[in-house]
Amino acid sequence: MARAGVCRDFAHLGITFCRALNIPARLVVGYVWFDEPPQDFHAVFEAWIGGRWVLFDATRMAPVDRLVRVGTGRDAKDVAFCTIFGPVTMTKKEIVVREKQNEMIPPPRPPEPSGIVVGIEKPVPVAAGTSPVCEPPPVQTVPLSD
Repeated sequence: MARAGVCRDFAHLGITFCRALNIPARLVVGYVWFDEPPQDFHAVFEAWIGGRWVLFDATRMAPVDRLVRVGTGRDAKDVAFCTIFGPVTMTKKEIVVREKQNEMIPPPRPPEPSGIVVGIEKPVPVAAGTSPVCEPPPVQTVPLSD
């Protein structure tokens, strides 16, 4: 199986999965420094978890804490990378993202891998003999009067 798609596609999948679980989610686009070129716009998504918006990068291409947010919306229609009216020809594309580091603060380091997968990647198993979380409420019977 080959992964196919761009960051916007994977962000939309994350939004769709969250919304299917009744978790509010939205698309975020912006610029971020990548380890390998080419530099470009990047799409991630936010989910409302624990009373706050939490960023997720479904591609894992860049650290979300370094994203320079350009737009936030329900989906790509709200925050399109580019909106063009009429015919257009691209003659040159040059995007440079430079990250400036305060010399007084040590540069951020990614956490060491713990081997434990957390978050939306690892579902919590349902113990045998227990009810699923989305069990419908019990039906109440009401006697009909004549």
